[in-house]
Amino acid sequence: MKDLYPVLAAEGLKLKRTLALRLAIWCPTVIVLLVFGIYAGRNGKHSDADLLTGFAQLTLTIWTIILFPLYAALLAALVAAVEHQNDSWKYILALPVDRSTIFVAKWIASIGLLWLSSLVLATGVVATAEALRLMKPAWSSSHLQRSSFE
Repeated sequence: MKDLYPVLAAEGLKLKRTLALRLAIWCPTVIVLLVFGIYAGRNGKHSDADLLTGFAQLTLTIWTIILFPLYAALLAALVAAVEHQNDSWKYILALPVDRSTIFVAKWIASIGLLWLSSLVLATGVVATAEALRLMKPAWSSSHLQRSSFE
């Protein structure tokens, strides 16, 4: 495992300009913008006082139940496809590095991309919730806090 850092650095360089990295940013962004479009079209005269919480819950529900399992499988395939494109596996496995180090580096890179997409999703939810709060002053958080304590 002493070779993990160089192998991980090489894995990062290989993933630098791939579709896997672009999808780590675009998939959560599309979900956030989709739900933002739905909530931006609401008139705000609903009896539900927790519309911003509902926005966040709907976004996270769509991401967790529908898109995340598909995205994780696609991400694993795209990370492995980097080596399958030119039959690079036989060259990589011939390197004087333990095979388990290579596979651990691929796992860490994949998990890093999943964390990146989760970070993009959380940032997008917070940013669009703030935009919705500014667009629709009736949905402000101070109103929500007052109604929850009554």
